[in-house]
Amino acid sequence: YFVNGEEAYLSDIDDFLIKSDGLIGEIFKSRKDINSIILLKNDEMGKITRRVHPSLDDLAQIIGTSVRISDDSSPSNILGALKKRYGCYILGYGGLALGRDLEEALAAIRILQKSAHVELCGNNIKYLSYIDCLLMNYVYKHKYSKANSDTLELPDYPANEKEIRNEIVECGKTLVNEGIVQGTWGNISVRISPTEMLITPSGMDYYSVSDKDIVKLDLKTMEYGDQRKPSGEKKLHQMIVENNQTLFETFLDCPKPILVAMNGPAIGASVTSATLCNGIIASEKATFSTPFAALGIKPEGCSSVHFPRLMGEANAQRMLGPEGWKPTAAEALEVGLVQWVVPDDQLQREAYKIAREGVDNEVPRAFLGGSQREELKAVNARESIELADAFLSAPFFKEQARFMWGKNKKSSAALFYSLGALRPLWARFL
Repeated sequence: YFVNGEEAYLSDIDDFLIKSDGLIGEIFKSRKDINSIILLKNDEMGKITRRVHPSLDDLAQIIGTSVRISDDSSPSNILGALKKRYGCYILGYGGLALGRDLEEALAAIRILQKSAHVELCGNNIKYLSYIDCLLMNYVYKHKYSKANSDTLELPDYPANEKEIRNEIVECGKTLVNEGIVQGTWGNISVRISPTEMLITPSGMDYYSVSDKDIVKLDLKTMEYGDQRKPSGEKKLHQMIVENNQTLFETFLDCPKPILVAMNGPAIGASVTSATLCNGIIASEKATFSTPFAALGIKPEGCSSVHFPRLMGEANAQRMLGPEGWKPTAAEALEVGLVQWVVPDDQLQREAYKIAREGVDNEVPRAFLGGSQREELKAVNARESIELADAFLSAPFFKEQARFMWGKNKKSSAALFYSLGALRPLWARFL
């Protein structure tokens, strides 16, 4: 066990704590699952006066459904506060954390510190429900934390991957050192080709991960061979990649010319897919919106490359970036997003006229802005992976909740807040 903190020394602790029949001995005797104990003197933790309920999912996962307070440092009170828990606060002193190994105990004491800070300094704290905490704790203890615990004979990897694998390992350590993640939370992935990526293994502490533990994943099949289990939601990730890529390849692979007639608000994929056609004729009432940044996701439909070619980098960023510019039909015509604008009551007639002329003149299938099919397909493949990454990230659920709340759709906002909060739980079943 460890004693740490400012002006905290072994001599500060009564003899009964460190003798075999004292607190430390009693913990090891009564908790056969415990191999590490950390006692930390800390002012914020010592100021906690009432039971703390988790507002952070990592507190629920590692510590339990709540953190109890020991009114003093007597073994009986501390053991009582630790019942079915992996940590407690000690009034006037600090905190005590338990772990099945040192890494888990270190994660637990950091979580106790972070939660104490939230409790003392936070406003309008939103606590997780008891059922949510119970499920998170169960899944972590019985499923997630046991992933990749076996010793494996890991395969060798190509020499050209060594540098990037080592960078992933060092990045993980930096995340821990900066306090951005605790224990095994989060994952780091890097695409090394259009069909492969390197990703951290599931459930391994970043200080335990070596270059050989990094998993090479086939993005098409989600197979990883005789390697460790990869982190993340690979099946759902694969489904998003395949469906998004197929959607836009339907337009890209169509051999016949396509004319799009827009008669009202166009949002998201209806805008990006339309730009992959031969041309767009819009009613004066049409508007165009691609709120990807507001929703916490990446651009799709080749828009990261195709939009700048159609209307210039500045206008593309206005639409794709945080500004979320929604041009009218007239503005879209001016910047080059659409090719024709007509009065609303003339849209169908004018669209038919343009289509008829195209047939008569044998207009071929072509892409706007000088783009080529194979190049756009490569962009679509890349964007599909980036979109899948974004859909499974915490910022996506946060931005979706904020967006729905702004639209006064409180139930939908609550759903996304819940999905974000429960992500560490449901992600383990995917």
